[in-house]
Amino acid sequence: MNQPEHIELPQVKQRRIVSDNRFLQYVEDDLHLASGQDYTYYSIDAKQDAVLVIPVCSDGTILVEEVFRQPHAEWFIEFPAGGIEKGETPEQAAQRELLEETGYEAAAYTYIGSCAPIPGLVRLQAHIVVAQSIKKTSEPNREEMELLRVHFHQEQELWDMLNESACTSSFLPLGLAYYQQWKAKATQ
Repeated sequence: MNQPEHIELPQVKQRRIVSDNRFLQYVEDDLHLASGQDYTYYSIDAKQDAVLVIPVCSDGTILVEEVFRQPHAEWFIEFPAGGIEKGETPEQAAQRELLEETGYEAAAYTYIGSCAPIPGLVRLQAHIVVAQSIKKTSEPNREEMELLRVHFHQEQELWDMLNESACTSSFLPLGLAYYQQWKAKATQ
């Protein structure tokens, strides 16, 4: 592999927190570029990492949520997800989020990877966890703004939905890709 070209990184002249709430900070960084130009970079700093849960029934059927997302004023098919609270592991957060949002619990929770889903805009690490052999144990305990419906699909149906949809949540293809890779490794 070729050595990468050296690129001089911008210097941060000033950082401003424009808005701040329990979930995130909206940030403006005034940068000085190598060319001598100044540039303001706008981003969001999440206050906690996230967990993305892939809930799988013992027959291989996968639970997904149809979630109303206010910024788009549309419904999206996604996997259950949420913030990882201080002191929680991704597996513990997956267990809590799955139960709160759907009323389902799993026989096992397996961590399969992590990534930064929108690195140019949001500083957030998403940790992916498979919830195996799920079963309904209680009623959901959602926050008022968690507007969602639970659906069950075969894995191929979810891939087909991605190919048919003009607008989809990044969490669906991200979760499916990690899940597919994890299953392939498990059968080797």
